[in-house]
Amino acid sequence: MNFVATSPVTATTTAVISGTYNGVTGTATITVTPPPPPQPGGALDSLTLSPSTVQTGTTSTSATLTFTSLTPTGGATVSLASSNTSIATVPASVTVPANSSTGAFPVSIDASVEGTATISATYDGVTRSAVLTVTSQTLFRIITSSPLPNARVGENHAGFIEACCGQGTPYRWSLVNGTVPDGLRFAGNDLRLSRTTAVTGVPTRVQTTTFTVRARDQAGNSATKTFTLTVDPASPLVITNGTDQLRDGTVGVAYEASLFPGGGVPPYGWSHVAGTLPPGLRVQASPGRVLGTPTTAGTFTFTARVDDSSGQSATQQFTIRILP
Repeated sequence: MNFVATSPVTATTTAVISGTYNGVTGTATITVTPPPPPQPGGALDSLTLSPSTVQTGTTSTSATLTFTSLTPTGGATVSLASSNTSIATVPASVTVPANSSTGAFPVSIDASVEGTATISATYDGVTRSAVLTVTSQTLFRIITSSPLPNARVGENHAGFIEACCGQGTPYRWSLVNGTVPDGLRFAGNDLRLSRTTAVTGVPTRVQTTTFTVRARDQAGNSATKTFTLTVDPASPLVITNGTDQLRDGTVGVAYEASLFPGGGVPPYGWSHVAGTLPPGLRVQASPGRVLGTPTTAGTFTFTARVDDSSGQSATQQFTIRILP
């Protein structure tokens, strides 16, 4: 004998079924239990503090909750606790919005006490925790790695140096030992940046120097670090016009065409070293130009030379056509 439910079962139900066959009556008791309610959309996976270690004077940090999948409709209410409320306190609970995989809550810290506190979060029977450490040891430090990126003779350079995790900005900077390469300077506080200084300028010769800088925060904590900075030789001097054909000119009309250097070490000086310039034109030494008023039509080929302050030179042949 088969039985079919004609409506959904919403609660545990017991029914007595009876029947008669060939003069014999029998009964049976059937208990129907509904399926369990749907489970929340995700389980609590982790609790992280950022940062998890702070120094005294810090008043708060941030806690992040992560779920294994999206939270259910209506959100997820998570119970919170601190094992040491003299170090840190948290709200009694936080509600993570529906359909979210993460949530956050603040952790308040007593700025005058050092020690540890375990921050816990509990949801649907699962507890996750993280340890907060408050230390009196300063976390202030210079975080830029040594050596600094290489500089190059004759080229503008800015090597930035950054500090982190002090108590109060702007940080104050000083050069306490050694020297920076010739042509460069230690910027100290001149950049007016809250956490950063730099070594800037145009290096004048190949060398490697070592120097030590100090950073100081507004609470009086200090940090020092020694850096090495190498200056590479100047780039090869080249002429970068990209073509050997300068623009056409016209007899009796003022003419000017620029010559462009690349690499080397400025200042540059230009000269006419071979061939024939159109009559009435000349090569200007600085900045590099061919200029004047041409007097004769024709096509003229000449060689220009550029010299830099480091002793390098480069030459290129150019052609100018002068129209009648």
